[in-house]
Amino acid sequence: MIKSINGKVFCLLDRAYQNLRIFYHRNYSLFDILFLLLYFSEQFLLIYYLFRFPEYISEIVSVFALAVITTVSIQKTILDSKNKEVREAYTDLWINHNILWKEYDKLKNIRRKGEKL
Repeated sequence: MIKSINGKVFCLLDRAYQNLRIFYHRNYSLFDILFLLLYFSEQFLLIYYLFRFPEYISEIVSVFALAVITTVSIQKTILDSKNKEVREAYTDLWINHNILWKEYDKLKNIRRKGEKL
């Protein structure tokens, strides 16, 4: 049992992260749409602020670049998690497929020899 305050905080963070991860993997499309909306809003705000404050163009573009790079990094991290889940599921299916195929071959050979199951 975790006794320190830091340990309890990390335990809560871990539980929250696991719940978020499960929610994400059940709702891929929702997150894709949210990221599209986020990119749209970033571009919309860029255009708005460039027209509203043309004297601060270099600062506005710099902040926009940082926002886009941060958004892309977060999306990449989330997509890597998605790809990992898909790879693990594929590996499990492949293993089960191979096991079933071997069982099928055994049964087929037994049937050819005329043995009873």
